[in-house]
Amino acid sequence: MTTPQQLTRWEREFQLNGFVVLRNLIPVASVQQLAEQLAPVIQAQWEQAQQDEFKQGRGAGRLAFDVGSFARFMKAGPWEQEYLSNPVVHALLDRVLGAGGWRTHWTNVEVCFPGSRYMGWHSDQTPDETPDMDGPHQTVRVTFNIPLIDFGWANGAMEILPGSHLLPRSFSITQPIQEIAHIYPHRLELRLGDAIVRDGNGLHRGTPNLTDVPRPMLDHTYRRS
Repeated sequence: MTTPQQLTRWEREFQLNGFVVLRNLIPVASVQQLAEQLAPVIQAQWEQAQQDEFKQGRGAGRLAFDVGSFARFMKAGPWEQEYLSNPVVHALLDRVLGAGGWRTHWTNVEVCFPGSRYMGWHSDQTPDETPDMDGPHQTVRVTFNIPLIDFGWANGAMEILPGSHLLPRSFSITQPIQEIAHIYPHRLELRLGDAIVRDGNGLHRGTPNLTDVPRPMLDHTYRRS
């Protein structure tokens, strides 16, 4: 059981880095079940994307789709209890967004396919959900990610710039990140059962998938009410 002291430690990590890695949050068997249930959907979406010349706006070899329309095929259990309604994540959301002050926004499956290259550095937070583009940062959007396979250096793991969530949202719009000479990201090495909760304003990117296996991830996004 998660203690208030542990939640406080995670909250402080989130405030400092803009993300917190939750090790062994979900039983491995549950994650494997989720991956098996989503595998035919991912394959079908990939085949359709190839027919459509794969113009998805995320760079070659990357695909994201809303899983909502497929949720009726998902079995009860890990999908509801451990992902959509995870009590640890909800308790942390109450800390960073305010108790009762947040709502579910969407659930995506994001896939990095073999042959993909680096994504550009970007923030997920949109200008229309940002209170003040040039003002002090407020956390208004939080993303909960679960890797459906192990994430490592070779298969497209996410990189994130710790502390970048504190920058004004206008920073990456008015000052292109690619013009900065030296950037020191942290690569998220994750195993089945791990998860990450991150501030939507944090700068991050996907890395190349050098393997011959797709790298899928669940993406559940929350917004301040």
